[in-house]
Amino acid sequence: MAINPCLTLGTELHCVIDSISGNGKDCISGDGKMLLDRLVRLTARALKLSASSHDRFAASAAYSKLVDDRMGFLAGAYTRPLFSST
Repeated sequence: MAINPCLTLGTELHCVIDSISGNGKDCISGDGKMLLDRLVRLTARALKLSASSHDRFAASAAYSKLVDDRMGFLAGAYTRPLFSST
């Protein structure tokens, strides 16, 4: 079973925030540079996930438009008479 990357990302982000603010248990040992490096990596992962999701939703929207256009065309074709009575 694969780990949900968003859940892991959120957990890591909370850990970094807690370590920076000094609230609660420090999940990360190290200095400020180490925290900054971890925060930059988390930001990169979040941006990658966002871009990937955006591409999927854009493709779904484009496919939905194609299906709607085709259904509209087919509905219009069946409302006109196939042969003219003149």
